Amino acid sequence: MTSDHLGSIADASPSYAGSAYGFGLGVSVRLHKGLSALPGTVGDYQWKGAVGTSFFVSPKEKLLAVFMIQEPSQLYHYENLFKVLVMQSIVD
Repeated sequence: MTSDHLGSIADASPSYAGSAYGFGLGVSVRLHKGLSALPGTVGDYQWKGAVGTSFFVSPKEKLLAVFMIQEPSQLYHYENLFKVLVMQSIVD
């Protein structure tokens, strides 16, 4: 489910996922490091709901984060901020 199923299909990655991501069976999957504006590692996967919910999983960090907001018009701003803050809080 969390493996890329697009393979070499050019420009098939959903626009919300960005060029660092492919698409699994129901989730976007990070395939490359350094190509995304958001922090993360190869193998991370995520999904964004339509009206204010999202989640991301980082198997490398053994991390699952769920985000819910009741203002869908502000979802992407706060969701991205949430992911940055969560990933920055990790201490190695």
